Amino acid sequence: MVRQSTPWRLSHHATALPLQSVHTLGYLCGVSSRPVGQRFRVQAEALLAGSDLGLGDAALLLADDLCDDVDEAAARNELDRLGQAARERLASCDDDAARAETLLAFLRDEGFSGNESEYQDPRNSYLDQVLERRKGIPITLAILAIEVGNRAGFPLRGVSFPAHFLVRTETEPPVVLDAFHGCVVSPAECEERLRSAMGANAVFDPSLLRAASVREILARMIGNLKNTHVKGGDWLGALDCCDRLLLVAPELAGELRDRGLLQAQLGFTGPAIDDLEHYLELVPGAPEAERIETHLKTLRARNVTLH
Repeated sequence: MVRQSTPWRLSHHATALPLQSVHTLGYLCGVSSRPVGQRFRVQAEALLAGSDLGLGDAALLLADDLCDDVDEAAARNELDRLGQAARERLASCDDDAARAETLLAFLRDEGFSGNESEYQDPRNSYLDQVLERRKGIPITLAILAIEVGNRAGFPLRGVSFPAHFLVRTETEPPVVLDAFHGCVVSPAECEERLRSAMGANAVFDPSLLRAASVREILARMIGNLKNTHVKGGDWLGALDCCDRLLLVAPELAGELRDRGLLQAQLGFTGPAIDDLEHYLELVPGAPEAERIETHLKTLRARNVTLH
């Protein structure tokens, strides 16, 4: 199934991406996007095939594929240390609610917190940096809580809740954790958060708290990072995210559109035309089809000039 868009799609910011002349940033600087590494490609293929890869390993591999000098072994060692220490703290807990509160308190004691003052710092999206700096955003702090909880004998899963990523226990009904704010979230608070994110008429459904797969979580991580780069005007960083997102979640046709717009912004005219044309083939009735056709006319004229 082809899906047109994602909650973090570039179309939210597309009007900020004018089609410039041939002398764009990409040509002036002589730069290109960061190639996808072979390890990441293999991981993406495995996830698409349904392999059960570890969430922490997937997050660390993403960091390694996008950044230099990522020490994955050191990050895993720190997760192991945290897991062992948390196991000792959780030993006296009698139920999941107590374990959830104790785990969140343990992570606070270890210095972890939501980076509200620098929320858009890309380092918040890399698990190794979260472990080093003790700061992150909801999804990376959720991954931290899941990895530490699992190592401590307290199995946890991620929840791709609208607007704000959450954590849940494997039991039903679940105990829901907010790792960013360091609190347990009641069912009533989940409903309130849904209405805040989606509007007053939004209707809560328990399926919104289902456990997300590693592939879904990784896709949301990359999408969040892409959105951060777009807001910061880092088109190359956003383009790198599109490349990886299309490997992890090729059903997201909207990422072809976004990658095409980014390539156009950077002056990569031929690839931009290919992606935008492919997007319109997959989603011929897209609401923005007319606007993209206008972009394509400009790009085709530019391409003729270049040749």
